[in-house]
Amino acid sequence: MTDDELFERLRRELKTGWIPIPNEQGWQGTDAPGKLLRHRLGFVTSGRNRPNAEDWHIFFNGGTSEISLGGPEGSFPGVQQDHLDVLLHRFGGGVSYSATIHRQSGDGFYVVSEGGAISLRNDSHPDLILPTWKRISLEGWIERKYKRLIVVEGEVRGQRGQPRTVSYSRAHAFLEPDVEQFAKAASDGAVSIDLSIGAHKNHGVRFRVPFENLTAFYGRHIPL
Repeated sequence: MTDDELFERLRRELKTGWIPIPNEQGWQGTDAPGKLLRHRLGFVTSGRNRPNAEDWHIFFNGGTSEISLGGPEGSFPGVQQDHLDVLLHRFGGGVSYSATIHRQSGDGFYVVSEGGAISLRNDSHPDLILPTWKRISLEGWIERKYKRLIVVEGEVRGQRGQPRTVSYSRAHAFLEPDVEQFAKAASDGAVSIDLSIGAHKNHGVRFRVPFENLTAFYGRHIPL
């Protein structure tokens, strides 16, 4: 499918009005509105670490939360150990720990950008070796999954487990990501880092960004 064909299909969806979301197994999650849109556009399957719509990654944004981009695992410079386990035992008692680092978390974590790399710091725990996301890791992650991004805004009516409908109202395409600007956005607070660690279930690290901040690190923005 060419970009022009995809954009035209998206524009048709924006004029459709309220669309029923299947009320059955596999359609109860928060991604159901985005999943339905991708199906209607002709995209059915996707891999975890690649775009979910051929060359594009399509997000649905209902306006209630930041866009979760996921993210590559950080590394300990010169240390062979799992930084998530270290954080879990130091701050979560080995059971669970979560924090959103938006400029600075309540536990004192903050983000610095150095030469295109993103690093966590915590001045209250100078002995703790915290992770770094190197430029090459960030470039590879963004290149694989978010080089071409579409965000579709809309509204969902109804509660999970009950019949729901969705209306798609606006769509935006983003191209030409700049990893240095992404690193700067993380240190400035335009992108937050979400840690969610548990002894039995680990969501790891997720980079989150409000829709309005995407232009901070994408060179091109095409309203559809």
